[in-house]
Amino acid sequence: MTGAEFPREEVVEFGGLRAVRAPLTWGQQVIYRALQSRAQRAHYDYNQRMSLPVPEGRSLREVIDAVRDLVTAHESLRTVYRDGTADSAPHQEVQGEGRLTVRVVHGDDPAAALDALAVTDFDLSREWGIRVAVLTGPGGEPRRLALYVSHVAVDGWAMGLVVRRLKGLLADGAAVRAEAEAEAEAVAGEAAPAGAVPAGAVATQGASGEAAPAGGASVQAVPAGAVPAGAAAAEAARGEGAPVGAEAVPAKAVPAHATPAEAVRAAAVPTPSAPTAPVPQPADLAETERSEIGRTADRRADAYQRSLLRRAPRTMFPNRPSTPPATAPAGAAGPQGWAHGEFRSGRLEAAAREVAGRCRAGEETVYLAAVGTLLARRAGLSHCVLKTIFANRIGAERQAMVTPLASDVLLCFDVSGPSFDDCVRAAHLAKLRGYARAQYDPARLERLVAEIGRERGEQLDLSVLHNDLGALAPPAADGGRPARGSAATETSFRWAEPFRLPSVKLYCSVRTTDRGERVIGLAADTRYLPAPDLRGLLYGVEELVVNEHQGEARDRDVDERLSAHVS
Repeated sequence: MTGAEFPREEVVEFGGLRAVRAPLTWGQQVIYRALQSRAQRAHYDYNQRMSLPVPEGRSLREVIDAVRDLVTAHESLRTVYRDGTADSAPHQEVQGEGRLTVRVVHGDDPAAALDALAVTDFDLSREWGIRVAVLTGPGGEPRRLALYVSHVAVDGWAMGLVVRRLKGLLADGAAVRAEAEAEAEAVAGEAAPAGAVPAGAVATQGASGEAAPAGGASVQAVPAGAVPAGAAAAEAARGEGAPVGAEAVPAKAVPAHATPAEAVRAAAVPTPSAPTAPVPQPADLAETERSEIGRTADRRADAYQRSLLRRAPRTMFPNRPSTPPATAPAGAAGPQGWAHGEFRSGRLEAAAREVAGRCRAGEETVYLAAVGTLLARRAGLSHCVLKTIFANRIGAERQAMVTPLASDVLLCFDVSGPSFDDCVRAAHLAKLRGYARAQYDPARLERLVAEIGRERGEQLDLSVLHNDLGALAPPAADGGRPARGSAATETSFRWAEPFRLPSVKLYCSVRTTDRGERVIGLAADTRYLPAPDLRGLLYGVEELVVNEHQGEARDRDVDERLSAHVS
């Protein structure tokens, strides 16, 4: 196969299904607006790419039937989207009939097949947000199934549900297939495990499974279902990653919050339980968001966001922007004026685990707090303000939905404490509060930012975006999670291919490789964070966390020796 040529095509017909028009959900709005405002397409691809093996013995017809079942079941895969007008907002139209072309190609290179599927943008006003190719062997037998799916239709979690359903439908043998399909349906309805925060209770553990900060800090009450106590469930509910049992094939210069090459697990809550009612479709969710339930959630989010914006720093980049260098850092190619660095450190991972345990927070919060602390110090600020991506997958219904649900949660936390531990606890508490108010209308938030800016007499700059992918790691060969990177992992830095994101000056991602190594990535507009400063910031994170860990260890050692001497 060369370019976008497919030697054969199969057309799948659909009819007699529900057709409905509805507003965009809040999660769809986030992606739809980002797609409309992005710069050159070559810089990044928001869409989801995935390849999975077809079990031996399955026929091409069975593979096509599985695709038909998938698209029939999930309305987001047969929906078109219409732009708004002066008098109306953008909306979605679920189509009850239509056609989907499945490309068939001889070969064993899923990356090439996906590149061919992705050679042109989706025209979501006319085209369903899914493209499919089947790769066949020498005898025409299907070997792999390649999917290219619009991010308006799915996020990383939803892509996990898609792949699980396909794996169940393609399972070898009727009995195994029936069992796998039932499991896929059950896993789609995974609920938070025992110990979730009860209605009206005061949350002591957050959406990342972290305990409340030590020292008696109070935490605001959290509505029922807003924050689960189980760490595994909460980690899964937070992250956006690739599904279990499939190979993620990255697009060129895909940002880490799309589908990275070293993909992370998604939808991996350990104890599945089926939802008690049919899983809502996106059009149903859009109706709920505009009901009194949705309006109440949005009002609560508005109160939280309004208070935060009135006290947050105007920007994390108060200095006048500099002129970017004419050339990118060595080994990197991409949009001029942008740099992207990746950092690995076993010393940092080991220290972060110790600091997290001491602060009763998650390791991911340690990385967030370190980046935020160093940014604030660089700007001469006592607080850090940023946005972090939250998957909004709390509760059985939301965990089962094939649609994007993620939102950008505003965080503002104090970094002026006497120790870095204080910064970690402040970041942890900020996350608990933000995650409890993560369901909101993004268009309303945009208006609020402008309103508070006018009230303060200055334009607010919320251009630091954080995305933690490290909580969900790909499975090891034995089916379990890989071991976390050890202190033996050498510290390393490399310049990666840069990319540009709309309305973002600095994008920070944390992910876990298939070897269990944590990777911190920073992509920055070099007018605000020059390439040398970007590199220095990553090494500074290591120094800050490791020194804090070593300092506490020395203090404990001194205390123990003094106690022994006195006794």
